[in-house]
Amino acid sequence: MTIVRHALARDKKSWPGPDLERPLDPIGERQAAGMAPLLMQHKVRRIISSPAIRCVQTMQPLADAANVPIELWEELGRDANATRITSCFTDLDYHNAVLCTHGEVLHQLLLVDNVRRMARHGKLSPRRLLIKGSAWRLEITTSGRVSKLNHLRPTK
Repeated sequence: MTIVRHALARDKKSWPGPDLERPLDPIGERQAAGMAPLLMQHKVRRIISSPAIRCVQTMQPLADAANVPIELWEELGRDANATRITSCFTDLDYHNAVLCTHGEVLHQLLLVDNVRRMARHGKLSPRRLLIKGSAWRLEITTSGRVSKLNHLRPTK
């Protein structure tokens, strides 16, 4: 399973519309394009995103490259909790999935014991893991335990 934090978006304070409609900025568009090849290094069977436009736009280059539709889950929204993600750990249908969410949800995920332990084991600080436009490639055992966490960042 891979979990992505959406790429850089337009400034919250100057965006005139609803936050859900706030799009990526030009840097975020490059981040999203650069992330797709990294994510394609593993089999991608599902792409699941927060309904926020910035998350969908982050996943669109991957969806195009993998020819996989983007599923929208409210449970990946900014105000959601990490429970929906952790419930996927024990379901093999999600082990080849890419999920896109927000920093608030990822911060909660870092509080999960074996996720936190794998981050420490890899000497990955929360600050680094929460960089916009980056991803966590998780290796998960059949019992749902995270056994490895790799941090991915696009080069663009």
